[in-house]
Amino acid sequence: MAGRHPVPRPAGARADDPVCIVWTSGTTGLPKGAWFDHRALEASARLSDILSAYHDVRLMPVPFAHAGYMNKLWDQVEFVISCVLTATPWTAESMLEQMVAEHATMGWGVPTQWAKLVDLPQLADADLSALRLCSTGSAPVTPELAEKMRTRLVAPSWSATRAPSRRRSPVPGPTTGGGAAAHRRPTAGGHRAQAAGR
Repeated sequence: MAGRHPVPRPAGARADDPVCIVWTSGTTGLPKGAWFDHRALEASARLSDILSAYHDVRLMPVPFAHAGYMNKLWDQVEFVISCVLTATPWTAESMLEQMVAEHATMGWGVPTQWAKLVDLPQLADADLSALRLCSTGSAPVTPELAEKMRTRLVAPSWSATRAPSRRRSPVPGPTTGGGAAAHRRPTAGGHRAQAAGR
């Protein structure tokens, strides 16, 4: 992509050197450690497509050790992304408050979190004008939830499980796990860059 500044590897690091270990949840068996090397993180950043834009303000309701965060380390550095962690304990109300206060351009969450957020009465009055994309994964997204996300958050949504940067559907509209709305919403330009630099 034009204008990208590749992130250099640390001196002496090889492409297949481990960078981080992510512990799986054990949904398909016992939890286990899976490690990412430099090559895998670089590939994830190169394939991020609409999931990343320069100076995004990314709301993240997942812990640092979660694959959704760890798989995007290189991506977050290369795109100069500000990550905003949601409050603990998580509530839909606090997630919405943070999206508004931080001028989030990118929202992450599992389907259950989005389902609770899109049904909040105060959502109708919330200023989410900076939001350009909502991302979800880890479980199937029903067509009803996809439609609510599209109409109530007024932003395209992306749904994927296990490989968020690599599975994409070219068909706009509601999806059920592993697809994406292929249209984009314009970013707020300079305002986002200022917010990301806080």
